[in-house]
Amino acid sequence: DDLTMAAVGLILVAILSLVSASATQAPFTTVFLTDAARTDNAVCLDGTPGAYQYRNGSGSGTNKWLLFLQGGGWCMSPQNCVDRSKTPLGSSSTYPASSPPGEGDEGILSTDPEINPDFYNWNLVHAFYCDGASFAGNVDHPVVVGNATIHYRGYHILNAIIADLQARGMSNASEAVLAGCSAGGLATYVHCDDFASRFDATTKVRCVADAGYFPDFQSTSGQYVVRDMYNWVYTTQNVTVGMNQACVQAKGADAQQCFFPQYMLPYLKTPIFALNSGYDSWQTVADWFNGDSTYAACAKDLTQCTAAQLQVVQEYHNDYLKVLDPILSPTSPHGAWIDSCHLHCQSSKWTSAPFIRNISRQEAVTAWYRADTSSNSSKVVDCP
Repeated sequence: DDLTMAAVGLILVAILSLVSASATQAPFTTVFLTDAARTDNAVCLDGTPGAYQYRNGSGSGTNKWLLFLQGGGWCMSPQNCVDRSKTPLGSSSTYPASSPPGEGDEGILSTDPEINPDFYNWNLVHAFYCDGASFAGNVDHPVVVGNATIHYRGYHILNAIIADLQARGMSNASEAVLAGCSAGGLATYVHCDDFASRFDATTKVRCVADAGYFPDFQSTSGQYVVRDMYNWVYTTQNVTVGMNQACVQAKGADAQQCFFPQYMLPYLKTPIFALNSGYDSWQTVADWFNGDSTYAACAKDLTQCTAAQLQVVQEYHNDYLKVLDPILSPTSPHGAWIDSCHLHCQSSKWTSAPFIRNISRQEAVTAWYRADTSSNSSKVVDCP
């Protein structure tokens, strides 16, 4: 179905990103969390240790840290998790000892000051995603599925990564940023306050979430695709402890809603930047028009939509801007870049087109991060 195909697409993109990195980007060193795997079962779906890549900061960035969470969809069933455990999105068995991160090379993880003026010389970290639940899984025991055994331990991987980075100096950070794309972008919303809580009050902490604002919408076929998927992840992977705790406490029996940024943001204390398309290509295929064959071509390519279909697309877009209100409200501390391109994830290459009012994605993040209110560039929306 459309959701499965979209998930496969996200997985392929994430896998290819590991091997198609820019040749000009300096390699990052891979750290396997072998001790944490043994002591806290901080393991991928297949039981191999969680892992991350890092590059030391220099000069003015020596005490500044950016942790980027890789994306790549979610597990959607026990068998889907088993299948995923045989790929780099569920196993660390094929991770290279040293390589460019493969995403963000021409964007948020670039070491080129012209491309990445705010973070280029920071301690840059790329967290491998191998748990299928946006780094939130928390099931104590292994799960047997047929002849396979899988592990839902994503939150423990994240904890182990943060602990390891703290031992490397992040505990003394003057500035720290949590970022991510797609499922990693969702993880950035989910874990933003938790990440901030690891630092003292003198540390400037911010979050940058790319393509992670998945809305709670009903598709034209009548399905609540993302809601059903998140409910499954929430229940199966026991993600409550890995979610925004203020939201969890406030929502009570409806705590699964806290996986949705639109419901969680009123409880978020840490400023966050939403980098998203208002016509996200994953959402049109896997959410808005999922299961509706009359929109098959339109969902994949908006130039193939009829006039009547385009009207429905625009209605979804308008609704999407409404659920972004916790971000876009002039009184919120949050920033945003919401463009009108039909794509998904934009922080990996962020100084080129598209532009909104001649402002690039990188410039918008910079204006927000530096609290430059004079430029009116920290909340940038195309076709509001």
